[in-house]
Amino acid sequence: MTQPFVRTDAVHEGDSGVQGGAYEPKIIKYLHSVTGTDDINVVVVPAGTWVTRVWARIVEALNGSGTLDFGYADDEDAFIDAADWTETTANQFATNVGSTNASAPRGYFFADATQLYWTVGGTPTQGVVETCIETLEVDAMTALNA
Repeated sequence: MTQPFVRTDAVHEGDSGVQGGAYEPKIIKYLHSVTGTDDINVVVVPAGTWVTRVWARIVEALNGSGTLDFGYADDEDAFIDAADWTETTANQFATNVGSTNASAPRGYFFADATQLYWTVGGTPTQGVVETCIETLEVDAMTALNA
């Protein structure tokens, strides 16, 4: 799948400041059951991808003092830190944007393909988390001439 693209030259040509088109971010939504303490692999982002935002919601509360951090191998809580929310309460939301706990509150550029995943803490045997990830696959974009 390529980076979403919107043509702008056919409507109000020249008004956008960029003639020809604009790229739109991808937003992908995932739903995962949280049972046990194994990491939950969510997605491998392609090389040259900027993850701009991650937001998540506890759909079904985790039991067993369950906690969740969202990140990647070098930084397991890059986007969402367990301190950002209460995972044992349904309908809790967390995001990396403006977080003082996450290490990537403004997003992160991945030069290489990278697995993003939830690190599960505690001993949950039930729970469901919804994850939305906004990305720009920068290496898949063609530069637009001004």
